[in-house]
Amino acid sequence: MQRTGRHSPRERKKGRKYPLRKILAYGAIAALVLGFGLYFIIDHLIQATPLDCSQVDVPRAAIVDQLGISQPNETFIEESTALLNDAGFDVDYYEGESVTVKFYKKLPTHCYSLILLRVHSATFNPERRVLDFFTSEPYSKSKYVGDQLDDRVRACAFAPYEEGDPVYFGITHKFVRSSMKDEFNNTMVIMMGCDGLKYDDMAEAFIEKGAEIYVAWSGLVSAPHTDQVTIDLLQRFLVEEQMIEQAVTGTMNELGADPKYESVLSYYPSDGGNCTIQDILNK
Repeated sequence: MQRTGRHSPRERKKGRKYPLRKILAYGAIAALVLGFGLYFIIDHLIQATPLDCSQVDVPRAAIVDQLGISQPNETFIEESTALLNDAGFDVDYYEGESVTVKFYKKLPTHCYSLILLRVHSATFNPERRVLDFFTSEPYSKSKYVGDQLDDRVRACAFAPYEEGDPVYFGITHKFVRSSMKDEFNNTMVIMMGCDGLKYDDMAEAFIEKGAEIYVAWSGLVSAPHTDQVTIDLLQRFLVEEQMIEQAVTGTMNELGADPKYESVLSYYPSDGGNCTIQDILNK
């Protein structure tokens, strides 16, 4: 006969009992996970909220050192930072690995009055007269698809290129115009890399995006020469408070064109030669 009915107390399954120490450990882990989650959420919200440039009391400057991966120069970083600090700027330094497509996209939101772009550049198809700025982000066909289709970003590599060499994302003037968030606010942009003013497309894009003046090289330039020239230029423009035309001319008279490539420093727009440090600080 099949027996039915209640189990005897001995037959009942005993419930699990968790030691207090284990409960406290699980609670601590849960609190830690929750804390990290809240931190990243708050940090994301802070970064996603652009600064109100009218409320920034201390002028801000950025040193974007994408070139630092292959040609670091700590002396230049220290000297340029000191000159900017002495002129009253708070300075943010971005090392090479942080210079990504997303970094460039958010660049105008930081309310910088002066930006040093120590970055590589690339020129493609001389007939199109287009300049690209390198990022340090490895290229992928599956990323930033919309930007790639609209020619706002594309693949860049160092010349001469050989099979297997690294390929990075580069940004074009279309990216500056259409993909960068917000606007620059009377910003001075110093493009320290090659060919920054070989064509006007990138300079025009920065000015249309709100920059006050764009300073760059007419052609190829070596890293040691552009570093030396930029320090001299900052001394004249920030400390001696010369107009940009005086500062550029004085620097070129003092240090000369690039000794190997014969490129010279210039500025855009051509009628912006009377720009002074006060012009980029008056927002």
